[in-house]
Amino acid sequence: MIRRNCVRQGDLLFIPRVPGEQSVEVSDWQKQSLRKNGIIREGEATGHHHKLAEPCMGEVYRPEWGQPIVVVGKQCATVVHDEHGPVILQAETTYDVHVAREWDITSGARYVAD
Repeated sequence: MIRRNCVRQGDLLFIPRVPGEQSVEVSDWQKQSLRKNGIIREGEATGHHHKLAEPCMGEVYRPEWGQPIVVVGKQCATVVHDEHGPVILQAETTYDVHVAREWDITSGARYVAD
């Protein structure tokens, strides 16, 4: 079994793709959603956002549906947020970014508002 070194920052969980177990390539339809500003997810409640400290250190894809994807370049990338400490993503790794969900008795499952 291959060990995954997941990284959490607030409501985001960065899960590395494992070569051989799943594709590390980003599909053509996902590549259409490249965000050059490095923002991974914007906060709905606070206006704060999770982003690459230096957008040139990786590529952020945010498809219209599905979860964000971060492809880190040849050097490690730092993800920053105003309310959370910085986290480091490993070089030459593709991460699927999962957004935490919560259960509300009146409306059911929903993504955590940041």
